[in-house]
Amino acid sequence: MAKLLANETQGALMFTRIGLAVSRHPVVVLAVWALLLTVMTGLAFQGLGAGGLFERLASAEATTPDTDSHVVYSMTRTDGEGGESITVVVSGVDVAGDPASAAAAASAVRGELAGLDGVASVTDAFTMPDPTSQQARALLSADGDGFVELVELDEGLDDRASQTANDRVAETARDACLDALRAHDAGADAHAVSATLISDSITGLVEKDLVRGESVSLPVALVLLVIVFGGLLAAGLPLIGAIVSILVGMGALWCLTFVLDINSFTLNVISIIGLALSIDYGLLLVSRYREEMAARLAGAEPPRGAVMGGLVRQVVVRTVATAGRTVSFSALTIACSIA
Repeated sequence: MAKLLANETQGALMFTRIGLAVSRHPVVVLAVWALLLTVMTGLAFQGLGAGGLFERLASAEATTPDTDSHVVYSMTRTDGEGGESITVVVSGVDVAGDPASAAAAASAVRGELAGLDGVASVTDAFTMPDPTSQQARALLSADGDGFVELVELDEGLDDRASQTANDRVAETARDACLDALRAHDAGADAHAVSATLISDSITGLVEKDLVRGESVSLPVALVLLVIVFGGLLAAGLPLIGAIVSILVGMGALWCLTFVLDINSFTLNVISIIGLALSIDYGLLLVSRYREEMAARLAGAEPPRGAVMGGLVRQVVVRTVATAGRTVSFSALTIACSIA
């Protein structure tokens, strides 16, 4: 080992020492990584009582003018005065043909929503002093087949209380409000919309896409790696590294949510880059290890016992000093380019 250190340049000395440490204490290295993986996975999915990663992610606000998404964003955003606004959209009610029945349906919905904890007020066109005013007409469907209920939450709710109130309003709109509406019109429907609920929906889709994508990509990658390496063990190492890097990255991202607003689509970037680079770097390290081992054996039969152990340590040191250095500089370059 001293000869290896003597032959290395100053630039590669650090990676040679890393290789020596890894080869001499493999159990310790694996234990540290297992502990790190356990902690980061727990943070990402459980959050130590502060909510998991998927609960703490934010979604981008729509700012493109003259689009449907911008109209919805303008309706659901909070202007800083009062509590958060939630819009309950009611459709399938004949407002134009039977306004009295529509008013009764709106009253039933309003009663269900106003009694919820965290709700400060509920407003609709039928509570306006002048139902024919422009402000009242803005709360009615242009086609005369629906209306909206504007729900304002209590001011000063913290994030958890606001989330609970949003979920409660959405659940009430789907259940109790819908039952009350269909007592007046069997074809009625209702659903709640708010910035919080939209963010939750986007985050839920990201979570489902992440699970679906990894469940497809990992088996396909494993098959391809088995074909390339001709063995399951060598093929599995890059994939194990990919899974570990993604989970550790998710745990680190959870920590960042306490100081930064992290967009939900960042998870897709972590998944893509984590899987691609881990497999790429894993291929490089495994291939370099096998080439170095083949060169040292020079066609001879592998030795047994302690001799083989010493040979493996030398090959690991050489692999980390060469391919490991390449991987590190490549990862640093990519990190700087996307920062």
